[in-house]
Amino acid sequence: GTTPGGRAADGLLGLDLLRRYSAIINCHTRQLFLKTRPGPALQVDAVATAGGFTRIALDETRRGGTTVPCAIHGRRGKLLVDTGAFVTGFDDDGFRGRGIATRPSTLTTRGIDGEVRPVQLAEISDLVIGGIRIAPQPFAVMDLYDKKKPLRTFTGMGRIEYYRPFPAEQRILGVLGNELLDQHRAIIDFGTVTLFMK
Repeated sequence: GTTPGGRAADGLLGLDLLRRYSAIINCHTRQLFLKTRPGPALQVDAVATAGGFTRIALDETRRGGTTVPCAIHGRRGKLLVDTGAFVTGFDDDGFRGRGIATRPSTLTTRGIDGEVRPVQLAEISDLVIGGIRIAPQPFAVMDLYDKKKPLRTFTGMGRIEYYRPFPAEQRILGVLGNELLDQHRAIIDFGTVTLFMK
């Protein structure tokens, strides 16, 4: 990653430390707060609610990520919360059967596995994230999970390859990126595993 000044970052701060120190991230002001001393936690819930924020409980995935509930055309799903993602993007499989048209673009992105893939665009007019209606706008659509990659098993006589889909209970429609977190003045409280948005 790079810093706002364009310099290379020295490393990545992972969820393990954010959880350990009950971190609070203000995505709009780009401030990070870590609890390093014993004592009561900050009362983010009361302050945010008084400030007109909506409280959204986050879920933790089996793979260690944090997700937020969403809906498109009334059909529910989850978005992985990723403050390191510059934009919100959706997995192409999540769009199948939802009646949302995509159009090609000249953009590319690096997927979760590090591979560079083409990006399509889709106009979404009814995205809801945790009860917050998102203004109609174009979003990136891509193959997030490299679904074509096989799992290989060696039996001693040869190799068996098969394709395992993302488990239905863990299926994630996409990634909630920094541009929406910033637009909606999001605050993430890892102590209570809560997202606040306006």
